[in-house]
Amino acid sequence: MCGICGWIGAWGPGANGAVPRMVQALAPRGPDDHGLWTAPDGLCVLGHTRLAIIDVGGSRQPMASEDGSVVVTYNGEIYNFAELRQWLRARGHAFRTTGDTEVLLHLYEEQGAELVQALDGMFAFGLYDRRGHRLLLARDRIGIKPLYYAVRDGGRSLVFASDTGALLASGLVSRRLDPAALGQFLRLGYAVHPTSWLREARQVEPGQIVQWRGGRVETRRYYRWQYCPRGELGTPTVAQERLTETLAASSEQQLVADVPLGSFLSGGLDSSSIAGFAQRARRQSGKALRSFTVRFGPAEFDESQRARRIAADLGTEHIEVRAETLTFDRPTLDRIVDGLGEPFGDTSSLAVYLLCREVRRAVKVALSGDGGDELFHGYTGLRRQMTARRLRLAPPALRRLARSRLAARPGRWSRRMQRALDLSLAPGDPHLIIEWSRRWDESDLRALLTWDVYDEAVRNPDVLAEVYAAIGPGSDGGFLAQQIRFQMLVDLPCDNLLKVDRMSMAHGLEVRVPMLSNAMLDYASALPLDARTHRGRTKEPLRSVAERLVPALTDRAPKHGFGFPVRDWLAAGVRNLWREGDLTRVLARAGFRRTALDALLADPDRGDGMMTSAQAVRLFDLTVLAIWMDRHGISG
Repeated sequence: MCGICGWIGAWGPGANGAVPRMVQALAPRGPDDHGLWTAPDGLCVLGHTRLAIIDVGGSRQPMASEDGSVVVTYNGEIYNFAELRQWLRARGHAFRTTGDTEVLLHLYEEQGAELVQALDGMFAFGLYDRRGHRLLLARDRIGIKPLYYAVRDGGRSLVFASDTGALLASGLVSRRLDPAALGQFLRLGYAVHPTSWLREARQVEPGQIVQWRGGRVETRRYYRWQYCPRGELGTPTVAQERLTETLAASSEQQLVADVPLGSFLSGGLDSSSIAGFAQRARRQSGKALRSFTVRFGPAEFDESQRARRIAADLGTEHIEVRAETLTFDRPTLDRIVDGLGEPFGDTSSLAVYLLCREVRRAVKVALSGDGGDELFHGYTGLRRQMTARRLRLAPPALRRLARSRLAARPGRWSRRMQRALDLSLAPGDPHLIIEWSRRWDESDLRALLTWDVYDEAVRNPDVLAEVYAAIGPGSDGGFLAQQIRFQMLVDLPCDNLLKVDRMSMAHGLEVRVPMLSNAMLDYASALPLDARTHRGRTKEPLRSVAERLVPALTDRAPKHGFGFPVRDWLAAGVRNLWREGDLTRVLARAGFRRTALDALLADPDRGDGMMTSAQAVRLFDLTVLAIWMDRHGISG
């Protein structure tokens, strides 16, 4: 796991210190080592910071081929690198190192840009071919590892890095905010690829390669996850057998490391399955797996007792991480925002930050169950969206009347029904799916933003064009297929995977996700949607496989997200933080109305002075945005 960056131009000498500055900005992603490589003609500079996991004493980067004609800076893990090394050796290639980086160089010599098709892993890399003065950027199939780039001087040069903070450190990219990213953030809580938070920058998309040559930039998708069901997996027995084989192999494959390794264990199906298969593979070598659970104070957020029972079933060496409080002072939030690298509104990132900080004290690599909910339709919100669709059978006037009556009634059930009725009025299924994730009411955004910014960031239909394109028309598999496409193609890479990558790398911890291996992506693509529920049980066939592996999971428990008491934590001092840091002034640069921000801070939704959870989430969004803008001098 590493940080990568670089610059390529049509004339030289280039970069003028830009790449060394980016390397310095990427130091948290690679605290073990750093390196620079400059082409003899000065037309390309590559940088790297390293978190050493495999071949700790070797595999320094940027790494060049034997004749120096191909150079790579690479972030991630290629899990099938041993098989690829064997194949390459058979074709006459010799290796100087024992890691996976050198495999990329020799594979490029054999296959060129098509090398990405052979890779099974999580990765982002920049590869320079001196013979053609060509730069190849590539990102893994589902977007586990990040990569950003900016084209400059009409295409005559290009700069790239693992995060936007490093791009800004180069001094080659404008500090102007992209209004499309702002609009996506206010709707969904994150920016959607290929949009970047910087006007001049883009994200390399999951499963995409970007090539620069002779001042021309070309992009191509080499992989895009699709739902392509196969009939044989509709049989529960076959589906469970295939899943057991595939997930066991993926988990075992991702145990390869030359440093201490453990596994997250939340108490749910996903992390329990991964820990179970990993422990079974470890047991053959006589080593127990270390498992980690984060423990919060309030009972509704605490799954530590259940995780403890699961760890006892598995026989792991179990460790509980206590995270009952978090101080919301400016230094703490600065560190968190710097780790995120960009505005990001998923408050569970705070829990991941604390978990990774503590886990890093014991291990350098951790397995995670991320991806399970997306692969197996595990989010409870998906069922509520189905309820909203059924409500369309009632006349719109009747739904509006019921909505107004429920608004006068307190209680969680009333609020949920109001939400379902609101969604039932959405014009079409793609809009319903997007509206489910909406964080601000339209009227709130009109009051919060100046008219020109509202028009450009919210009303502009192009802002969410990529999201609508990912969801699709629904002809293939209907509404359930649309839901899973949104989860797999948008929410998973832009939210969950970004969160885990940034918060783990902030502490020099590598997190691996066996649920998202190539084989598991293929399995989920082929599994019929109706096979994900069986006899009233959700998340099949994973649930049946996990319960055989971990008997404690047969004790039913309500589903917990990886959350925590955000309202209580934020209420402790976030308003003072705003006033002391004058964050209202910062957001005004991006087109926020100061009067609306002052009202949001001074007027809680409840008369007792306590903010609601929804208000706390919105306030968290704006706080992260304001601190990021302030830290980097961003303007609208």
